Amino acid sequence: MAQDNLQKQKQSTLGFVDVSEIRDSVVVLREGQMRAVLAVSSANFALKSGKEQDIIIGTFQGILNSLDFQVQILVQSRRLDLTTYIEKLREIEDVQENDLLRVKMQEYIEYIKQMLQEVNIMNKDFL
Repeated sequence: MAQDNLQKQKQSTLGFVDVSEIRDSVVVLREGQMRAVLAVSSANFALKSGKEQDIIIGTFQGILNSLDFQVQILVQSRRLDLTTYIEKLREIEDVQENDLLRVKMQEYIEYIKQMLQEVNIMNKDFL
């Protein structure tokens, strides 16, 4: 009985998704249309010179103006979780034989923890 309910839930959920299949990194919709999802890296625009910023804007404008199909740009911002990194640093600290390096490692760990409390460090994905 529970298996039947699970199967019905899966079928009803699939009714909301227009995806027929994913073939060779291309999403094929039920109507036969195709979509591609591209992940791109970012550049820190604010750190670029004025001339570099103008070039980036002009190039992006040229790309958008050359497209003859619709484009959707998705930016995901997530708070960066450094828990695993801090745990790894603690493991390194625990096996550190040099007292000075152990103290410096403790200071570094505390610095990272304090920085995380004061500043939201974000990870951004561009799709």
